[in-house]
Amino acid sequence: MKNSTKFVKIFAIITVVLIAAGFALFGVFGFNQDVNYKQSFELNVTLEESIGESADAMKTAADAYLAERGVTHSKYAFQQAGDGKTLIYKFETDVSSSIDLSVMADKIETAVKEKTSIDLEATVKFFDVTTNHYNQKLLVLAGVAIIIVVLFVYEIFTHKLAGAVSMLVGTVISVLLYMALVGGTRIFAGDFVGVGMLLTATLTGAYIAAITAHANDAVKNVGNDKRSYFDLANEGTAKVTPYALGVAGLALLAGIALSLLVSASAGIQLVITGVVSAFTAYAFGGFMWAVVKNTDGKRKGKTAEQETEVKEIETAEENA
Repeated sequence: MKNSTKFVKIFAIITVVLIAAGFALFGVFGFNQDVNYKQSFELNVTLEESIGESADAMKTAADAYLAERGVTHSKYAFQQAGDGKTLIYKFETDVSSSIDLSVMADKIETAVKEKTSIDLEATVKFFDVTTNHYNQKLLVLAGVAIIIVVLFVYEIFTHKLAGAVSMLVGTVISVLLYMALVGGTRIFAGDFVGVGMLLTATLTGAYIAAITAHANDAVKNVGNDKRSYFDLANEGTAKVTPYALGVAGLALLAGIALSLLVSASAGIQLVITGVVSAFTAYAFGGFMWAVVKNTDGKRKGKTAEQETEVKEIETAEENA
């Protein structure tokens, strides 16, 4: 754990392969939306007033028209809508081509008038309900983007450009890894996918902020003047990694409990969140900070490994 930057090429290869493979599957199939996300449809019939007899007449007329058109529904429900009442039919297939919405509305209005002697306007609409889930995912992506920007600005003011770049690169990589693993493994994404993305970005950002804070404090220590930025980054990473692994362990335990009590897919995604955030911070957090800091050319110090090699050579020369 003390030489995370030494293995950054290996970490980069692993990350690129996982993201490329995961997004190849994600690009073709998208998230595995499972039964709760299979394409489903609704037919909404609304009367402008909520009257017991009119609602019964609406239901009878609507059922009769659907039966006449050979349309069967999986279930239905009544819902209060302002001063009116809405009858909602659920379908697993798109039956809109079999239904004339205006004809259905006319038949319902006629049936209601015959039943109650009142002229009530009926509104009939057909919906593809999966569209709502797509909008939710856009909101999640917007939330992730906002978190990343906030963390970036925070690092700019606290740990300057090096911390900000490290934060930006790390959080983006972690979110991409999370999406690639969830999409590539084809586990049921469900509503938790948004929570997982937000948690991954937040945890990764917290770890990297801690790593850069330790590294920046080390830079200010005059006793570290001859040490390289990469060595200081390794030191900061080593201090933060046990906490990241601890959180990953808690995520594992919580994921097992969540799988047993609520949802296996949500539990697995929680575990992925803990592992991905810890891995990304360890692999790239300190390294990116050191890369940016190293561009100023003010510090050419040696890593701990190089210092050891120099001491070994000096000792050998003295013994000779």
